[in-house]
Amino acid sequence: PIRRAAHFHRTMKCVSALAAAVAAAPGAAAAVAAFAPGVSTAYVTLGGLTCGGAQDAFVSYPSDVASGATYPLVSFAHGMDAYPEEYDVLTSTVAAAGYIVVGPRSGVDGWCESFWEDQVRVVSVAADRGAWNASDAWLWKAVDWSHGAGALGHSMGGLATVINAGDRRAFRAAAAVAPFWDGASDPAPFVAVPILYVGGSDDSTVPPASLEAFYAATDGYVDKAAVVLRGCTHDDVSDDPSMDQYVGGFLDCYLKSSATRAGGCEAIYGPAWGGAYTPLCDNWLLPHTYCDVAAVDRGGNGTNATRR
Repeated sequence: PIRRAAHFHRTMKCVSALAAAVAAAPGAAAAVAAFAPGVSTAYVTLGGLTCGGAQDAFVSYPSDVASGATYPLVSFAHGMDAYPEEYDVLTSTVAAAGYIVVGPRSGVDGWCESFWEDQVRVVSVAADRGAWNASDAWLWKAVDWSHGAGALGHSMGGLATVINAGDRRAFRAAAAVAPFWDGASDPAPFVAVPILYVGGSDDSTVPPASLEAFYAATDGYVDKAAVVLRGCTHDDVSDDPSMDQYVGGFLDCYLKSSATRAGGCEAIYGPAWGGAYTPLCDNWLLPHTYCDVAAVDRGGNGTNATRR
């Protein structure tokens, strides 16, 4: 069942402080809300999913796809006992940044060890059906493969995302929100593409120490970033619209071209990309007072880490 009503009340604690900071900032753009303007949603059949349940996917995409626009693909993996529709703030915010976000609706009943396979399945379906005249070809033909696809996930899906960050053939960038870790195994043994880790200070399922373990275990040659948002729990950290815009910015840094790419890189990594000093978690969108930990490392070329 969809837990939206209870989820909303948990969300307010995490979102309210950050939203207030955005509203108070001179010239700040309004945070993108759930089902963002200019974003449409649809359901498409995938088939071949390994984790049971539905064999379809929930899609958030820029509405101008209908007029021929193309955008990079992001495969979204939801958390345990959840549906991708419950992450409408996250998926629509990323879609509004210029992405086709596809979330499989499999694996909704309990833990699925192989959920990472369903996340990869999205990429293979998109590539296959975009090449022939399937009934849903209108969507898959709108995928821009110029810079590859992105992986995004929360909790169980966050772990799937970390696993898939080792597959350079399928993905070129990844963002793992509160990725689950058992506390014993190597949390990030094969990460090979740029990755963003996001967590909440009040997350008892994936506490900040676990998120930092993922970051520390990610190889030093990989571009990586991590942020812990103050006051966020396991469920509501994915519903913070300010942070979700940073997820879009991080993906822009690797999946977009020219000025769009540079803007995303600057938002995450700061002065290495010129302009104002605006590193992750230390600007108007995410003032440092709302972050407990922020760290970035561009492939071992210097770490900017701050603990609050």
